[in-house]
Amino acid sequence: PIVQAFAHHVMSKKYRDCVELFFKQKCGMFRGVDPKAEQLLEYTEVYQGYVGLVEEQLEDFCVRHQVTSEDVFNEVQDVARVGDLDDEFLPAILRVAEYSYFMEQVMRPKYGSFVIASSSSSF
Repeated sequence: PIVQAFAHHVMSKKYRDCVELFFKQKCGMFRGVDPKAEQLLEYTEVYQGYVGLVEEQLEDFCVRHQVTSEDVFNEVQDVARVGDLDDEFLPAILRVAEYSYFMEQVMRPKYGSFVIASSSSSF
């Protein structure tokens, strides 16, 4: 039950609005960045702000459900390992605080950023 509640929390309007506002405010510096190229120190600073935001959201979830963040992640990992939850969002939930996930999200055209790469592909 806690894993399903956590999945719903991460997909909730409140969570998405908070994260999307962060991306909209910070995406300008990522315009034209190739995520496969060497990353600037400034990107790490923005990423750390994003991780802080994700941690705040997790803390809110934990307080409301009277669990620890360790409990949540252990249960999510257990469910992912045994495949008890048939949820297409589970892989994204497990990656939500990873730098690669952060870059995938901030580079989405919806936030005004796109990759200028030699292959002319865009996200």
